[in-house]
This record gives sequence, structure tokens and C-alpha cells, in this order.
Amino acid sequence: MHINNQLGISDSLIFYCDTVSFLAFTKTLSHDASIYYGSFITDSIQIAKSPSLKTNESCKGRIGSELVNLVKMQRNELELDTSVNLKMYHFHNIKNENINLTIENNKRYTILLIYFYSFGRYYDDLYKEIITAYKRNPKAYDLKIITLDNQVAYLK
Repeated sequence: MHINNQLGISDSLIFYCDTVSFLAFTKTLSHDASIYYGSFITDSIQIAKSPSLKTNESCKGRIGSELVNLVKMQRNELELDTSVNLKMYHFHNIKNENINLTIENNKRYTILLIYFYSFGRYYDDLYKEIITAYKRNPKAYDLKIITLDNQVAYLK
């Protein structure tokens, strides 16, 4: 099954990491298996994860609370993290390699998710919950999914 069909989203939201960037990017992932990479304002400004989420980054309830709190708070109230610079990595759209992942500085927060085919169906509910939040709040959220499977042939 194709990732876009499985998750019910457009191909335009799905990106893969090129081979040059793959190892460096995967080293930035949390040690906990999690699909939620973070929420961003720009390519180099991430919204700091709450202490609660940091203790269990794969908890569906904590991720949900994190996203709800984003839209409740004013930007000047958010704690920012500038230690992540996504511009260092090269992400290409799964259908059009000429389209690269960019995060615009606009009024929406970009939710960045990680997808591994090897996760199986374990995180399906969590993906659906986050995607539903994105679809219900298009003025608040943008969504990008990075697949880290080293073969993207099954995606096309």
C-alpha cells in the first residue's frame, strides 16, 4: 500500500531524505521511537518540546496536547529551539525530486512527522490523529512527512 493512501494525504506532503543527508539526519532523531519530529516556525526555528513530551516522545496524548497548546499560545509565549537547522539536509518530494522541503515563516506551524515502513501499523492511530488535527486546522498547521525508508520505490 502506498504511504499517501495509507495515511490519506497528498503526495505533496511527503518527502524523503537523500543519501548524502540520510545518516546525519537520522542521528538527530530521538532515541525513543516516535513519529513526531517537532513543530517548526522556519527551517531553523523549532518550537521547544515541553518537558512532559521530552520524557516520552512517542506518547499519543502528549503529542496531541503539544499540538493543541501550540494554537492556544501566542508566538511570543513559545519557547524556541534554534539548535535544529533543517537546511543542512536535503529532502525531496516523493513524486517530484525538484521540489524540496521548505518551511515558510508564516502564521502556520509546520508539523514534521517521520515515517518508517518498518513501524508497521503500530502508529496508525497517532498518524491519523495528527493528520486529522492538520485537516481540521488548516490555518494553524502545515504538515510535512519525511519517510526514512532507504527505498522509495514502493512509494511511487
